[in-house]
Amino acid sequence: MNSNKFVLNNIFKASLVGLLVVIVNLIPLEKILGITLGDLGVMPTIYFIPMFFVYSLIALVFSKMKNNLNLEKKGAFVVIFSFLFVINVLLTSVEGNFYLSNFPFTFTLIYGFILALLITLSIFYLWKQDDNPVNVKEQIRLYFSSRSIFSWIWKSIVVLFLFYVFIMILGAITFPLTGHYLENGLFKMPTMLEFFTITMLRSVFYLLVTLPFIIFWKSSKKSLFLYLSLINILIYPVLGDGFAYFWPAMYRLIDGIVLATHAILMSWLYITILKKDTRKLQLGK
Repeated sequence: MNSNKFVLNNIFKASLVGLLVVIVNLIPLEKILGITLGDLGVMPTIYFIPMFFVYSLIALVFSKMKNNLNLEKKGAFVVIFSFLFVINVLLTSVEGNFYLSNFPFTFTLIYGFILALLITLSIFYLWKQDDNPVNVKEQIRLYFSSRSIFSWIWKSIVVLFLFYVFIMILGAITFPLTGHYLENGLFKMPTMLEFFTITMLRSVFYLLVTLPFIIFWKSSKKSLFLYLSLINILIYPVLGDGFAYFWPAMYRLIDGIVLATHAILMSWLYITILKKDTRKLQLGK
């Protein structure tokens, strides 16, 4: 297959995933499940156009990421699905339930689980992957035995804490632009302890679903940084803020920039502190 046909083939496959997401979103699942969304209403139809393109791009990025995992098909499936579900569904549902009144938590969680599963299944069906046997336990052992327990403890603490520090710094910088939205009751204002708790929870889950990519990534650190940054930006600020149609547009833009910057910083931090060269590990260096 020449390069042009290869590109077109990938675009076509990604478009099928984007179309699937649009079709699922067009189905009135809240009526099927007997759940009312209340004040949040129903997403305006115009949003289905960018939704198609965003999910198509997400599928394309994940198709590349799964092929860079030194895992068999089932293992790669679990890694991709877990990342998509936790970042795009679980965390947004927990935070939405915390910050917004009348948030449809149960519906969002069930719907999100179904959608994440359909997306992941579609990616693995459309983009074939060799099911080569690999020793997962040995890869994990080599990774964690490369440093002392104390080293892993302090590195993990640093990563978890800096997640909170970065978001606080970025939030303080943009507060003069977004503060009046919060004062007008856009969100339920948390105490500093509540904000620290919810942010650290997000930090722990981010680390848990990112670590498999760090451990099993078989390409370069640069490629991992680019893919990890891109998928985090697409899933969290683009989908999270971009499709929050009930928020003011300027707030979504500013908060989206903050979250995108945070995603890039954290991706760099994860790889810099936690990534080990698997080839060197296998050679015993």
